[in-house]
Amino acid sequence: VKLHPLSEWADDALFLAGNAEFSLAHNRTKAVEYWRTILERHEGSEHLERSAYYIGVALELEKKWEEARLAYDDAKQRFPDSAFNTLIDKHLKKVNNELSRPKPR
Repeated sequence: VKLHPLSEWADDALFLAGNAEFSLAHNRTKAVEYWRTILERHEGSEHLERSAYYIGVALELEKKWEEARLAYDDAKQRFPDSAFNTLIDKHLKKVNNELSRPKPR
């Protein structure tokens, strides 16, 4: 991907790298970087909707509630007809609940 970032297979490699970072290395930050690169550089990729959803999930698992909310909102805005929107709505309930909790002083 570094040598050929816009090749026809680069989005596949980025998606798989993101999944490996998330699942195997447990490096959610790096996974989000890979998935965001797909959103930024690979219009038309078959991995766009899933990457947008996974970004929200990774941020939610990191308890980055505001960032997760923004990621889920972005996914729904980009892909209003996505099959992931039902799942996103369920995640948003938890995220919004966490955001509404009183903040410790």
